[in-house]
Amino acid sequence: MANKYSTTPVTPILLVVAIVAVILIGLYLLIQVIFPSSNPGQSVTSDQQALLESAVDSSIRMTVRGPIVAEENFRSYQVIISPINRSLVISKGYQGQEINRVPLSNNTPSYEQFTGALNQANFVKTNSTNYDDNLSGLCASGVLYKFEIVKANQAVKQLWASSCSSVRGSLGANLDTILKLFAAQIPNYRSLTGDLWP
Repeated sequence: MANKYSTTPVTPILLVVAIVAVILIGLYLLIQVIFPSSNPGQSVTSDQQALLESAVDSSIRMTVRGPIVAEENFRSYQVIISPINRSLVISKGYQGQEINRVPLSNNTPSYEQFTGALNQANFVKTNSTNYDDNLSGLCASGVLYKFEIVKANQAVKQLWASSCSSVRGSLGANLDTILKLFAAQIPNYRSLTGDLWP
């Protein structure tokens, strides 16, 4: 006659299986946190596609306009990054008379790293506030920043921001992060642009 108090081996086995399952799920979640991977099903917007395009006629352009002052004292500059070239062009006056140009070469892998970094920084994110693209006279005492994704010499996306707290602009990304990425593309950027306006 079997001992009525004997236990079957099923209970300990189920307990071990449950513990192992919990450990495996925990390890999976920990790996996802430490090594996040992009979701292959995640959609890429048309703006992101334009940003990440690396054809030779693609470029990213930043135009920086200083305070609105007398014609003789007005300064602005552009940083243009493409898969084959980088340039910094400094201009004076409202008609954009070029006073300094720094031409540099580039290559596709470098460009892809730059646009990838912009994408990671949410470069194409738009501020929810509705702004038009007429920037004339905005932030007259400060600095205005215009960013463009260019394809075949045509801007397919434009975003802007300013140093004036009352004029936020359409750029939804962090302005300081974006400016640092552009500045890092041009050697001696700070010394070339640092004294253009007070």
